[in-house]
Amino acid sequence: MKILDALKKLVPKRLAVSKNKQTHKDACRLILELINQEIKSCSNKPLDMSDEQWRNTLNEMSFAFKVKAQDTILKSPARRKQREQKVNRAFELFKVYIKHL
Repeated sequence: MKILDALKKLVPKRLAVSKNKQTHKDACRLILELINQEIKSCSNKPLDMSDEQWRNTLNEMSFAFKVKAQDTILKSPARRKQREQKVNRAFELFKVYIKHL
């Protein structure tokens, strides 16, 4: 995936293959840590966003990575579709704002 390739370039030491192979859940947890640090500090927010807008965007991205880390399957097709749309939107936001984390 393009996202994972971008992450490897940003944080090569943490995502490099070591003695124990890292899974996508480990990558999700790492990204969640970065997002949570940014939520607390708001130090790298884009110039065109207010603090509140940036925190809302970060919360959306955080939701997507939490869902992927938990790896749960919803029984309801309607809820599953809604969650999938929300996760896809969050990953699109992540692609746009990855440099600000």
